[in-house]
Amino acid sequence: MAGTLVIRKPALLRVGPFRSDAGRAEFVDWAARAADCGLRIPAAPILALHRRLHRDSTGMRERGQEAAYARVLKRVLDRRRAGGR
Repeated sequence: MAGTLVIRKPALLRVGPFRSDAGRAEFVDWAARAADCGLRIPAAPILALHRRLHRDSTGMRERGQEAAYARVLKRVLDRRRAGGR
């Protein structure tokens, strides 16, 4: 999750910013680009973020946005097949 990401600035600059057109899948897109750059994203063995869902939270208000994940994954696959980053 982007809310728990801790990264050094040079690595962030190498991958680039989060894409605003990726919708709810913005972190999936960013993580795929990070992997393509050779960055490892280890998980810390701690609870770093407690997510609370309620009827007004973004996750509930933006239901039906699952297609964003499919679009991002297709873009990642297309980029990798073309040999790009």
